[in-house]
Amino acid sequence: MLLLASGCSHTAGAEILEDRVCSPHLSYSAIVAKQFQMEYKNISVPGAGNEHITKATVNWVLNQSDKIKKDLFVLVGWSTVPRFSFYHNQRPAHTTPGLIGESEIIETMQRNSGCKADLAKFIELYYSLVDSETYMNDWFNDIVYIDSFMRLNKIPYLMVNTAMSYSVDNIKSYRKGQTAKANHGFYPNQYGIPPCDPAETPDVKSIIASTSYYQPFDFDSSMFGICKNLTQNDWQHFKEDGHKKFGNVLIPIVDNILKKYKLAIS
Repeated sequence: MLLLASGCSHTAGAEILEDRVCSPHLSYSAIVAKQFQMEYKNISVPGAGNEHITKATVNWVLNQSDKIKKDLFVLVGWSTVPRFSFYHNQRPAHTTPGLIGESEIIETMQRNSGCKADLAKFIELYYSLVDSETYMNDWFNDIVYIDSFMRLNKIPYLMVNTAMSYSVDNIKSYRKGQTAKANHGFYPNQYGIPPCDPAETPDVKSIIASTSYYQPFDFDSSMFGICKNLTQNDWQHFKEDGHKKFGNVLIPIVDNILKKYKLAIS
């Protein structure tokens, strides 16, 4: 069986050994693959948002042979929701509010991606118009997309949270006329925003809870929550001890999914 890992820098194993370098063979996803003696493919992209993760995962699977699809396990590590993906210089590019100040967006995008001022201005405008409720709705669509796609193709899978939980706390906190532009650091829990009860949206909660998703509403079950006392670098990437801990937490979850899958196809 092949394990496909898809996510952002946290799933890519960014900066485990050294700054600005990914070590996918040391990622928590690699630890899971090794435990079950699976082949391993990691298509994670540092900086990727959930929309990119969804599209990249589905496109990769669609381009594989039926033989691979029949012996595949997919592990999706969701990113933070405000990330914006676009295409520039013949490659995907990504940006994240919260890591840079509002006045620095254009300058940073020009420096990091080489984009022209008009494109950087568009990105800034995007963040000024899209609010946190839209972000969460988009993420919900991504979750349902992955779930329905995997079920349709009879592929066992697990979704996990890396830096944040699926909570409606940011919707409540920013509903009063505030926008993403005014709140570049709105990451729930990670930056101290108190959670609220997701049961306030019971339909959403019940749908998400029915997916193969490791404790989606609990921040303490995300990689950040589980490994919060372990070593991180300046960009909040965990070292090898964090990946080992998160991977070992997921191993019994994956084991249970695989047992149910084998039983269903037998």
